[in-house]
Amino acid sequence: MHIYKKTAFSVASLLAGCYLSLLSMTAYAEDWIYTIKAGDTIWQLTSDKLVDRHAWKAMLEKNGIKVPKNLVPGTKIHFPMALVKKYDSSARVIKVHGQAQIFMRDSSKTLPLKPGMRLSSGDRVTTDSVGRILLLLADNSQVIIKANSDLSLHHIDLLGDAHSRTLNFDAKLKYGEVEMNANPEKHLDDSRYLIETPIANTAVRGTEFYVQSDLEISRMGVFVGQVDVSNEAGNVSLPQGYATLVEQDKAPIEPVALLKPPQLEVADIIHYLPHRISLSMKTSNAQQQYRTQVSTTNDFMDIIYDEVTKDFVLDERFQSGQYYLKIRALDTNGLEGESLQKIIVIDLLPLAPILLQPVDNVSQQYVGQIIFSWKEAEYADSYLFEVAKDSKFSRIIYSEATKKTKIRVDLDEVGVYFYRVRGLTKDNQQGRASSIHSLSLTALPETPTITAHSSEDESFQLSWKTTTPSDLVDHYQLQLSTSADFQHDVIMKTSYTADWQSSRPKVMDYYVRVRVMDNIGKQYSSYSLPVKLAMPASTFQTEHI
Repeated sequence: MHIYKKTAFSVASLLAGCYLSLLSMTAYAEDWIYTIKAGDTIWQLTSDKLVDRHAWKAMLEKNGIKVPKNLVPGTKIHFPMALVKKYDSSARVIKVHGQAQIFMRDSSKTLPLKPGMRLSSGDRVTTDSVGRILLLLADNSQVIIKANSDLSLHHIDLLGDAHSRTLNFDAKLKYGEVEMNANPEKHLDDSRYLIETPIANTAVRGTEFYVQSDLEISRMGVFVGQVDVSNEAGNVSLPQGYATLVEQDKAPIEPVALLKPPQLEVADIIHYLPHRISLSMKTSNAQQQYRTQVSTTNDFMDIIYDEVTKDFVLDERFQSGQYYLKIRALDTNGLEGESLQKIIVIDLLPLAPILLQPVDNVSQQYVGQIIFSWKEAEYADSYLFEVAKDSKFSRIIYSEATKKTKIRVDLDEVGVYFYRVRGLTKDNQQGRASSIHSLSLTALPETPTITAHSSEDESFQLSWKTTTPSDLVDHYQLQLSTSADFQHDVIMKTSYTADWQSSRPKVMDYYVRVRVMDNIGKQYSSYSLPVKLAMPASTFQTEHI
């Protein structure tokens, strides 16, 4: 049920303040502008739509109508708002993102704003740094209250009689930003919209526009339709595609054409972050700024990025998914231009893993089992590890997919190898490859061969030979034992030449073997075949076993 609100007043005193320019902002703010329809008469209009049906004569005078019987359809006539019948209406909360509060009229009560709630005349709403509210009015007008905003709803009324109602929406934006698509379907004729700011008022009819305000500056821009902007210092009319700026105690500047949308270069699918999106437009301003908004929804209610910069970089705050991009260029007055809107798709592939071991081109390795490892890569579900004989990987000799970050590979041939690893997604899409590392494999030192010699009564000596070049030999290690399995009375000796001489430890038989360590990888060869040193009375005799 609509509640009809009737106010007592003197028609004469009311009209005394209404004889202003019919085209002025003040007149618009105080008047309801009605469009004459076929069959309308001044008597019927004042009876149906005004609270005083006897005000018809004053209405003729106010609108300069000389022949009341010949009202031409399409003609605009002005009715003082205080005389118009009003019925309570409301704004329905469609969406809320972030934190938003409602301050109830005639009450100190504050509630969190939620979808489905209805706002009435006198209510006030605020949003936080990421808050956004979508309101739907009775004529399907959409009001988007953006982040860090404070909006008071002075009036939400339906005007006129029950058969031909139009909307009266009057709100004050203390600070923040509002975008509005007013009366998009022309559902109710002659709807009236007024957005006030501390600096100026914005009167609207059937249009798409924005209002931005703080305590010192207000900005208004029109995308579709027309907006009138006024304060005590002056007024301007903004046609479609124009904007204005109003400073405290100054008249609105002359309408400025909105900048055209910028040109955008972006891949159809973005696989890696950070990703710089190139923005450009025909301008002499080398420091051109753009306001870029990114939302997860096409109505831009869930905005996750809203910044003014020279360029735009998709960074780590974005994940795989579809996003909606809106970009407007800003002129030197900070007025936002026409919007460029585009869908961007992010399908993140694994980043390049970092190889850990072996160290690239530093550690000398020997043929055999080699251990490779790497750090986990972001967005990787598994890994593809490859070894090749050339740096271009045209001769891959080993390839394996694994979920681990360590792998063992048998490489038995001497030579240079190249290896790399890349992450894989769950559906096996390949990410970026790691840097290519190289590895030089060399053969283990050759096993020496021992030659036994006769010994003196108090000593014995050995000599051996090896195919390992002498400049690659670090030292030789000898092992003596009283048992053939080298488990008892083991003595370790070191020699830096291919021979060795020692006093006789005990008067008994010994077994000896020798191995070589190279000076590159500090790796021992295998031991030589053991040699038995028999010990008769005073002379050693050798015997290979």
